[in-house]
Amino acid sequence: MATMFIDDQSFQGVHFNLEDWKTATYEDCTFEECTFQGLDFTGCRFINCLFRDCDLSNVKFLNTSFQEVEMRNCKAMGLMFEQCSDFSFGIQFHHSALNHSSFYQVNLQRSSFRECSLAEVDFTEANLNGVVLLACDFENATFDQTKLERAKLSNAKKLRLDPETNAIQGASLSAHSLPGLLTKYGLRVTE
Repeated sequence: MATMFIDDQSFQGVHFNLEDWKTATYEDCTFEECTFQGLDFTGCRFINCLFRDCDLSNVKFLNTSFQEVEMRNCKAMGLMFEQCSDFSFGIQFHHSALNHSSFYQVNLQRSSFRECSLAEVDFTEANLNGVVLLACDFENATFDQTKLERAKLSNAKKLRLDPETNAIQGASLSAHSLPGLLTKYGLRVTE
């Protein structure tokens, strides 16, 4: 658990490494154009923080807490969000690349995804009920036993999911996404 407290700080263009990264509670902090690639965030807490134009690829998240966090234009690939603390987990993703990440069994009801690349992301058994996933690219994303009731999937690209193995009642999606719900049947949809 984080014992150090860092409040209301701005970090601009910092390339963090193992020597200068601090396990701490970061509250009301802004990280802009920072690189965290491959770091270990174990035990860190981020409360009401903004990450803008940052690279968080392959960061380790064991028991990391994200509460009211925003990630804008970030590269956050290969992340295992299921290792995060689930207490009040909430991240707003905007224009970010989360390819090859995993949200296995994560409750994402306090999160949103807007215009993100979610290629090969694992949403198995995740709770996305009521979540906004606006104009995201879902190329080869995995949905299995995923809760998507009332989810807003407008303008989704390359969305493929099986309505028989995922809860999608009340979800809203664009007409061009409907063929992705029929993939398992081998149907060819033409216009």
